[in-house]
Amino acid sequence: MMSERARIRVMINAEKLKSRVTEIHDSKKKLEQDLRKQANENREIDKKMNSLKPDLMQLRKLRDQYLV
Repeated sequence: MMSERARIRVMINAEKLKSRVTEIHDSKKKLEQDLRKQANENREIDKKMNSLKPDLMQLRKLRDQYLV
C-alpha cells in the first residue's frame, strides 16, 4: 500500500507531466504555424523570381548584343 506522502508525490509528478505535455503541444502548434508561414513566404519569393526571369533573359540578350 502506498503511503500518503508517496501518493501526493505521484499526483504532483502527474500534474507536472500534464503541464509539460501541454507546453510541448503548444510549442508544436506554434512551430507548425511558423513553418506554414515560412512556406508561404518562400512560395511568394519563388513567384517573384519566376516573374523576373523573362526580364532577365531579355537583359542578357541585350547585353550579348553589345558584347559582340
